[in-house]
Amino acid sequence: PPEISEESRLWWKEQFKRCIEGYSVGGKWMPPNLYFYINFWDIEMNLGKSKTKVIARPFLRDIEWLIGNAWIAARGFNGFTDDEYELNNNGIYEKLQNGSLQYKSGRPLYDNESKDLMLLGPRDFGKSFIASGMIIAHEWIFDGRKDCRKGNVKYKSHIAVGAGETKYSGNLLSKFAQGYTTSIIQKSSILGNVLYPHPFSKKFTGTLVAGKDGMIAKYSVKVGGEWKDEGSFSTIRHFSYKNNEHAAQGTRNSVMVKEEIGEFDNYLDTYAHDRETMADGGRKFGSSFEIGTGGNMNKGTIGAYKKFYDPETYDLLTIDDKWENRGKIGMFIPGTMRFNDYKDNQGNTDHEKALDFINSEIEKKKKGKNRKAVLDYIQYNPRVPSEIFLQ
Repeated sequence: PPEISEESRLWWKEQFKRCIEGYSVGGKWMPPNLYFYINFWDIEMNLGKSKTKVIARPFLRDIEWLIGNAWIAARGFNGFTDDEYELNNNGIYEKLQNGSLQYKSGRPLYDNESKDLMLLGPRDFGKSFIASGMIIAHEWIFDGRKDCRKGNVKYKSHIAVGAGETKYSGNLLSKFAQGYTTSIIQKSSILGNVLYPHPFSKKFTGTLVAGKDGMIAKYSVKVGGEWKDEGSFSTIRHFSYKNNEHAAQGTRNSVMVKEEIGEFDNYLDTYAHDRETMADGGRKFGSSFEIGTGGNMNKGTIGAYKKFYDPETYDLLTIDDKWENRGKIGMFIPGTMRFNDYKDNQGNTDHEKALDFINSEIEKKKKGKNRKAVLDYIQYNPRVPSEIFLQ
């Protein structure tokens, strides 16, 4: 605990800074959200070929780099105080991802207008754990803070989580609750009968039940004989969009997360209403992370399709469609990246071997009589973006 020694205090001070301003080695910069997720967050996972789930730190794979870099670009990152860049969100993401952005010195800047990030991909590659830890937890624990300069500024962030069906957003928030419990609450220390909370812990009140006031970072202290609320007052609210595209109106959100957009019958209708909760006048300060899964494209398929293939109209971070050459699209994770068996010891995918495996599985299923089994497998392991939308 930092209260015990100067060495420990300095170590935790450095970790706090890295979780807010990122960290670099040899000119390669890791965004703060990714640094926190990889080093301080726990998820439920299989280790190796084990059939038993364990609580452990996430792997650092190409997937985590892709999404970590994309999210920081969507939040408006545009370079560092000691280096001048004139790149929009998409340009800075490309430089981050291809390794051409070299860190020299300075803290990160966020002068670009915020964008939303739409992520479509296969089943079971960890996107819900990434959303709960890299995005929700990081934003809430550090109150949306972007630099470590001292001053009288009090930081506060508001996070909205929702879905067309609360079973999807509820499952996502249960991953956040589990992660916060195992990563932060249970990592407190007891020394000499004194409990030392984890340095990143926050006292809070409230609940994550949909439609309630939410989880609020506050606590009560007695000052001069009277009780007073203290804390950052950052919030996480849970909304149900079922039959109500206006569900989040009246709130002001730094971050929004929407789960299983393909099961979201009024998904496209929520865009304009939710954008207003993340804008100040004409400028957008908040970002929405919107998740879709192959095989879960039903009531919201048309809305998700329109938005994915028209990203600039809907304020999305845009990606070049290198799979089907259809111009700019939202973010797509191919099924080849799902399998850890086809990654090297640096977490990079051997796409050729993974694609051979997927194709061989498809050919096996084609020999059967169940056409739906073939389509299901393709949806769960899409090789190109259009396969996400198969029904």
